[in-house]
Amino acid sequence: MKKILLTALILSFASSAFAGVVGSKHDIPATYPTAAGVAAEAASNGLNQTRICGYCHTPHHANLDAADQGLPLWSRATVDAGTYANYDSFTLDGGLSDAGIGSSWLCLSCHDGSTAVDAHYNFAGNALLTGDGYGDPAIGAAGDLTNDHPIGVNMVDAFAAEQTNILNPLSSGLFDPTTQEFLNNTKVAGMTIDKFLYNGEFVTCASCHDVHNKDVVDGPYMLYAAYGDSDICLSCHNK
Repeated sequence: MKKILLTALILSFASSAFAGVVGSKHDIPATYPTAAGVAAEAASNGLNQTRICGYCHTPHHANLDAADQGLPLWSRATVDAGTYANYDSFTLDGGLSDAGIGSSWLCLSCHDGSTAVDAHYNFAGNALLTGDGYGDPAIGAAGDLTNDHPIGVNMVDAFAAEQTNILNPLSSGLFDPTTQEFLNNTKVAGMTIDKFLYNGEFVTCASCHDVHNKDVVDGPYMLYAAYGDSDICLSCHNK
């Protein structure tokens, strides 16, 4: 049921999704106009036309999802999320699942830096994301997520653990995801944090970032709460 709710959440923004993708970093033809995969698609249809959605999705001949992770008519190669080294710390209260749980492995199919962003269908690409420093897009470069906010962490369990360790000075403090909302984002007002968690429990890339709707989320990082004033952090972390 919660998987269905997450799908409904994604579809609820469908009316603004196209406008939200246009001109964003995920508008591949606009961002990488000379990339091999962009040029190959334009040449193949005889109309010198490129698409926006087609670099991730296809209405036909999609990659099958043997792992039952909910591939949304996927036109790209996927990655084995089990090969990624996830963040870990003795201060982490929530249990960690696979880094690629939910939709995160779809994000990593570009952001691991090993698969070109313009590679789709049978079109080879050459635009690889690089760099794992501040502001760089290759977040999972070399399979290393150890220096990133954990994905696959169970926020519901983490919040429950916080309640038993309330006097622990190492305890970060979390808001209850079933009642807390993102700060200062009227576009998703009334939707609690758990609606953005995979299966209502697990933090994924999509728990903070909306890959489609730059008009719904904040700035170049497509965050559900503002980067400024640390709104995105303070939406979950009780500081």
